[in-house]
Amino acid sequence: VVCKVTAYREIGSLLIDLHGQSEHLSLLKPKKHVYLLDRYANLEESRKAVGAVVKRLQRVRKEIDQFQQDEAALARRVEMLEYRLQEIEHAKLKPDEETHLKEESNRLANSERLMEYSRDAERMLFADDVGESGAVELLEEASLALSRLALLDPTAKELAEIAEQVSIQAEELADSVRRYGQKIEISPGRLDEVEERLALIANLKRKYGNSVEEVLEYAKNARKELENITNSEERIEAL
Repeated sequence: VVCKVTAYREIGSLLIDLHGQSEHLSLLKPKKHVYLLDRYANLEESRKAVGAVVKRLQRVRKEIDQFQQDEAALARRVEMLEYRLQEIEHAKLKPDEETHLKEESNRLANSERLMEYSRDAERMLFADDVGESGAVELLEEASLALSRLALLDPTAKELAEIAEQVSIQAEELADSVRRYGQKIEISPGRLDEVEERLALIANLKRKYGNSVEEVLEYAKNARKELENITNSEERIEAL
């Protein structure tokens, strides 16, 4: 690996002391004295602990400084937070709402085709025309025929059992398709409501986050900040 000479020199200074007429010893560098003393006294863990306390102290001081900003700036911040909170809370968002709304919008927009397809399936399962048999009826007849066959030839018993299961499942499928078709809703008015709601959610996401969850998290943090500003005197005293 090829490195610059300056890199080797920097790494080497941390590893060894070079004694020479023109070289400076690390012992002669005052800023290293405290590290050497701490290491000699086995105080490195204590040093880390003190460092953590110092960082905490710095955060506290920073928060105090923020509270002691210009009152006009704080007033403007409060006004902005209150407006944004009101906008989000007025929407009454729910974490999984957008997904359900998109699914409902898709169903409403395609309601006529959904009804057409479900009716076609139902007609094939339960024939509407007199004299015609649907899939359910044909499977029932096949099941009955195979059960008679199994009475004469026991080796066909498994076929009869499978046919019976398929016949039962086909009837259950037909009932489910019928119930699904009965629930299909053709409502342009409801579609408009859903699209308006999705537009509102999209607007809030554009302002406050990439998802409904992030928008709600923004509101939570804004509410906390507003509470802290409102109770700034008490908070400063506590800090």
